[in-house]
Amino acid sequence: MISVVFTTSNSLISRLIRWYLGTPYSHVALIVESESIGRSLVYEANWSGVVFKNMPTWAKKNEVIYCHDIDISKRRLSELFTFCIDNLGKKYGYVTLLSILFKGKGDGDRTFICSELLYRALEDEMKHVHKRSDLVTPKDIYEAIK
Repeated sequence: MISVVFTTSNSLISRLIRWYLGTPYSHVALIVESESIGRSLVYEANWSGVVFKNMPTWAKKNEVIYCHDIDISKRRLSELFTFCIDNLGKKYGYVTLLSILFKGKGDGDRTFICSELLYRALEDEMKHVHKRSDLVTPKDIYEAIK
């Protein structure tokens, strides 16, 4: 089982993103239940780049607005972990964020913003989103899974 969570904070950037998107959330992350280590891990792209965090640490700084569970097979979960591990440490996509705001081209998969990362991680589950992955917003992810 994995969960897609939509969050918010009181930061200026969060408020601007919520205003721009017209949503109560500004960020999207993936929660992965790992039976083998007995932990819930949060996978996200934030200002420091693509990271895994343990759930208790992450929950202290994020207010969850909406959570959607997705039941996936063990094979698909293995593929998801591989994608997550392969992209750990990539830089945050400041250019991508500006591209969304100003209708630019993005930068491909060199960097990631939160929604782009989730879209790429869950591409098999997001086939009906018809945008380039680096222009997908948290609102697009929400509309694809609600």
